[in-house]
Amino acid sequence: MDEILPGLWIGDLSSAKNVELLRENKIFSILSAMRGSIMINQAFVKNQLLIDDEEDADIMVHFLPAITFIQTELDKGRGVLVHCHAGMSRSATIVAAYLMYTGGLTVEQSLAQIREKRPQIEPNPGFLLQLELFHKSSFRISQRDKDTRLFYLERTTERVMNGDGSLPETANMFAPTPNTPGGSGTHRRIRCKMCRQELAAREHMLDHGQLGPATPAGTTPTSSRRPSMKMEYARTTSGSETRPRRPSGLSNVMNVGALSLEDKGHDEAVEDEETEGATIDAAKTLGRRLSNALDEPAKDTAGPKHFTSPQELAAQLSANPKLAALRNGISMTPAHSSNATSVKLESIVSPPIIANPKCSGYFVEAMKWMEPFLHNGEMAGKILCPNKKCNAKLGNFDWAGVCCGCKTWVTPGFCINRSKVDEVVVAHP
Repeated sequence: MDEILPGLWIGDLSSAKNVELLRENKIFSILSAMRGSIMINQAFVKNQLLIDDEEDADIMVHFLPAITFIQTELDKGRGVLVHCHAGMSRSATIVAAYLMYTGGLTVEQSLAQIREKRPQIEPNPGFLLQLELFHKSSFRISQRDKDTRLFYLERTTERVMNGDGSLPETANMFAPTPNTPGGSGTHRRIRCKMCRQELAAREHMLDHGQLGPATPAGTTPTSSRRPSMKMEYARTTSGSETRPRRPSGLSNVMNVGALSLEDKGHDEAVEDEETEGATIDAAKTLGRRLSNALDEPAKDTAGPKHFTSPQELAAQLSANPKLAALRNGISMTPAHSSNATSVKLESIVSPPIIANPKCSGYFVEAMKWMEPFLHNGEMAGKILCPNKKCNAKLGNFDWAGVCCGCKTWVTPGFCINRSKVDEVVVAHP
């Protein structure tokens, strides 16, 4: 049993049963990170997390409840012991998540701090991957984070393929319905051609080699023909040391409500507004520059008024800003309304989602609105419009994968046909 921070200890199962040792070190609360019945003296505050020490075990879902428990007990002046069977993998992962959250540390920094006091710790590769994901998502376990959704989508796919086809609990991390125009920085979306029901945004697309820019996972593209998330861990461990913003409020009062899995509170709304604001400001700046260019008179050039060669004529034409604007495809006609101007600027700064003409459709994540037909337990089937009055067939899905028209195999495959939807630019007020 070793003390990592004042009052915070890591140990094995035997240390959790040593009442005399616990009282000697003023430990009054025990967090057990393991399965099975654990006989602990009734005098202690106990909390048990049902976790197996396996690479595919979902330990990330326990991070926020565990952090809440540890901080609450420490705030009450109670020492806390976090233990598993050997005190090497599960307990070390939980304490590392706590250090990352409270100190804004990276995975490597938190593990190094623990190893200073307990050198034998060794979280398994699956737990290390989830710690990296926890750090990358700014310590939020939310449907709003694409990397988190893709992690759980991979887990869901494996369980559907290896089970009876029914959706596991991880299906609750399916991508939510696109936000309203005022609540997101994403401008391009697809909607049903029949009823105009919005279906997905750029951030919900799975990239598989199309000619256009990669769709963002936050700001990092993620391939739809995805290697295992475990393979991605090897790349992230040698990445930058950039620290995500530490969530506020932990040093004062931490409660379970502030650390919910959905985490759709004020902070994320503010971030969405800031992202949207930055994009709109960029569009407005572009608009001002275009307007200034159109209003500027052509500069007088030195030399004779009569051109003596085609080269001089070409140079004069190139120097004319109005002609330059026409060459760049910018309309010389002023917009009749601010909304029309906004739509034009959005079209400039937001390229098409699919630029490859060979792609047969939009490959999207499993969306929340797909649950009614995914819950039937079928491995493959039709994708139907969520609007009950419409119910048009939009495409097909297959958990085993779908081959795109560009010859790329995408797993899992949720393909919405290009002919069934319109790609639109959402104008922000």
